[in-house]
Amino acid sequence: MLMIFLLSIIGLIIFFYERSNHYKRVKFAKEYIASVKQDYKLNEKEKKEKIKQFFIANGFNIASFGKDLVFKRKEFSLGLLLFGAGFFLVGALLYLLYYFYFQKEDEFQA
Repeated sequence: MLMIFLLSIIGLIIFFYERSNHYKRVKFAKEYIASVKQDYKLNEKEKKEKIKQFFIANGFNIASFGKDLVFKRKEFSLGLLLFGAGFFLVGALLYLLYYFYFQKEDEFQA
């Protein structure tokens, strides 16, 4: 019983760590897009290709090729899975259902 309780505590700690890193990754990606767009040495096609390669290397899918590139990716949260497992696996199953069917993807527009 104590192990299940500890699993929930560890899951919460990991979740908050993941959330703090999420905002850092979003900030880094936006700064990268801005720095590539301000690079006067590259033409528009080279800029889009450089941004595209960056996001593909980081596991994003290309959602749109229109005027602006749109990249999307779902992030799996180990912290929420462990937290849910601490509730006798019912929470873990609910989280997996949420992840596969309801979770929205992170989206970046370049």
